[in-house]
Amino acid sequence: MGFDIEVYKKKLTVFIEKYPFNKYLEMASEKTKIDKEYIFVGALAIIGLLVFLAVGVSLIIDIVGFVYPLYASLKAIESPDADDDKQWLTYWIIFTQFKIVESVADIIIRNVPFYFLLKIAFLIWCYHPSFNGATVLYDAIIKEHVVPALGINGNANSNVKQD
Repeated sequence: MGFDIEVYKKKLTVFIEKYPFNKYLEMASEKTKIDKEYIFVGALAIIGLLVFLAVGVSLIIDIVGFVYPLYASLKAIESPDADDDKQWLTYWIIFTQFKIVESVADIIIRNVPFYFLLKIAFLIWCYHPSFNGATVLYDAIIKEHVVPALGINGNANSNVKQD
């Protein structure tokens, strides 16, 4: 079970064909004799590099840490399933704690090589459904130590009036 580029190329083709820029990719592909999928990936890489060079890593980290989680949180609020609400509330709790620790430890963190890559990997680990790292951290640290220290019990919602 190896990496089959054709499978991903077909998925990318389906994605590209949904959008109006497909006709421009097809024109570029005809002129250059390069598959439109490769042109698309190359263009994304160049745009990513330009963004990285223009604004630095802070924008990229903010996009990774905010944009998808915001979208997923809005989706979770609108869905009838309570499990996804819990996942995203947990993510935002962990994210907030991380930002606080990060701001306090900034003098140490700025000397860590490739910190921005580690931070991006951490944020993705926190919210990606395969890992649900935020839930892991919440259960191991926040729920175990912070919640009891604040005097919060498991029935915190019992006084909330339901519609």
